[in-house]
Amino acid sequence: MTAEGAVVARSYIFETAPQSKYLDMLLKKFAPKEYKELKATAKAGRWYTEQTEGCTLGLTTTWKVQVGVHLDRGDWKLCMIVCGGNFLGGNLYLPDLNLCLA
Repeated sequence: MTAEGAVVARSYIFETAPQSKYLDMLLKKFAPKEYKELKATAKAGRWYTEQTEGCTLGLTTTWKVQVGVHLDRGDWKLCMIVCGGNFLGGNLYLPDLNLCLA
């Protein structure tokens, strides 16, 4: 990673802290066992120790792309998808869950 890339990555991690905090709240309430394990893992793997929000190591933003919830080989047992913004037209299809959000 370049120095510029490191600055961008650090900035993104700090800018997504509110979303991480929100996911923390949801997971702590609805999946407390998984939350506890994820929180410990995130703490051990955290790049920037002054950033304490979130039970994940990071978030990704996908813009205008069809994305499905999936697990790759070697992934953990939990996937999360959070939608934000205003949407016009189209549905969100989650075939793994047999679900369509209109």
